[in-house]
Amino acid sequence: MANAHLEPVVDRSAWRGEDLAKCPEEWTYRLNEGDLREIDAALAAARASGQPATKLARGSFPLSGLAATFGKIANEVNEGLGFFLIKGLPIERYSAQDAELLLSGVGSHFGNSITQNAFGDIIGHVRDIGAKLGQKDVRGYDTNSELRFHNDESDLIVLLCLRQARSGGLSSIVSSAQVFNELLARHPETLPQLFEGYIFSLMGEHRAGVSPVSDHKIPIFSWFEALMSCRYTINTVLQASQYTGKELGEEERKALFAPLEAARTPGIALDFALEPGDIQIACNLSTLHQRTEYVDFDDPEKKRHLLRLWLASHQPRPLAWEFEERFNGGWSFRKGIPVTRQRQAA
Repeated sequence: MANAHLEPVVDRSAWRGEDLAKCPEEWTYRLNEGDLREIDAALAAARASGQPATKLARGSFPLSGLAATFGKIANEVNEGLGFFLIKGLPIERYSAQDAELLLSGVGSHFGNSITQNAFGDIIGHVRDIGAKLGQKDVRGYDTNSELRFHNDESDLIVLLCLRQARSGGLSSIVSSAQVFNELLARHPETLPQLFEGYIFSLMGEHRAGVSPVSDHKIPIFSWFEALMSCRYTINTVLQASQYTGKELGEEERKALFAPLEAARTPGIALDFALEPGDIQIACNLSTLHQRTEYVDFDDPEKKRHLLRLWLASHQPRPLAWEFEERFNGGWSFRKGIPVTRQRQAA
């Protein structure tokens, strides 16, 4: 494993939420009427192509007028702040099928869609289905629980908000480089363990004949070619012990929770509410995100619902092998979750 990097990150990826809150124009773009006309024309073209949302490519969702704007946003997401918020989409105008086409079409301008689970789903649904966080192999997006700061198994995550909860469900995003800087300043003793990494559970999504946990330690922080990347999901580390029978030692556990504590330092994270029609794009390699617990409506048609894409970026950053390979046997996370299951026919 690579040695720990013990110098502050000073590029644009290291920011404080209290500073960005004062200049939302740096991380927000509001669609204008011309943009919306172009998106509607692209949607019509996508429908005419006959391609399902799960197969949509850039050529099937042409946005020549928005191309320059999306290019700037892509640069900011991949090489700058690590996230962006696009507002102003009148989501109430669109059917559920059109919303999926819109998400996939917009996302295609930032990367290639990859699978999000062992069933091969390309478009994820973030909503409460009654599952409970902490149960074996349960994914947090299927619950209404608080989701601690973490990132997902892709270069980029794109979220489209369809409906908000009755209360709660507020979002926060934090620079993982700034979290590292905070640890370097206050708890440098945790960094060697975080660079060494941990055995990860594959959350029941391993291929046949392959271990249900990672076959090597995966770094939480990885410094490679002058870039700091981060992979942080507490649950996948803790759940590995359910397969291995080996619990974390006291110092290992302390180091594991240190980034979470640093991310919750006042002023570090940026807090906001995703509103219907908002599209959030974030780089999982340079940001962490969390969500507060929420209370939903009783009416199923009013319940909180977000659509989600995972993308392999069109502008991929270089990564160390031990950071990129997460599913054993040379399987890069950029391929998506290995497809190993089929749903039973209704």
